[in-house]
Amino acid sequence: MNLRLPDPVTPQSTILAAQEVKEKYRTARTGIRALGFVTVFYFGFRAIEAMAGQDTSISIALSLIFTAFSELKFFFALSLAGLLGAWGVAERYLRHRKVEFLQGRIKSLETTIDPQRTSSQLTIEGKTNPRDRGD
Repeated sequence: MNLRLPDPVTPQSTILAAQEVKEKYRTARTGIRALGFVTVFYFGFRAIEAMAGQDTSISIALSLIFTAFSELKFFFALSLAGLLGAWGVAERYLRHRKVEFLQGRIKSLETTIDPQRTSSQLTIEGKTNPRDRGD
């Protein structure tokens, strides 16, 4: 609710009247929305009631609809898996690039703190040294 502070010139009764109009508008808007929902549900139930004895055509239509939904669910699941896989690969690439960017600074800070420090022999991207893998 966005209320303004009253101006020194604006009388308090004018402000109260404006707030009352806003509240009436909000109430009417809520009533119209509720009436719309009730109307949609009413006609929806009436449509279902009208189709109550026509089993074959409705069952065929519903089976087609559910088949389409199941195919869409599979498509969305497959698309989501592909997107997440691509996101993981991109994230890994960016992480290795960031490590490579920071590795010079990290080495200089480590040798400043402890000049006797030995290297872990990781690659500049932060990966395991190929000689240590045991392949």
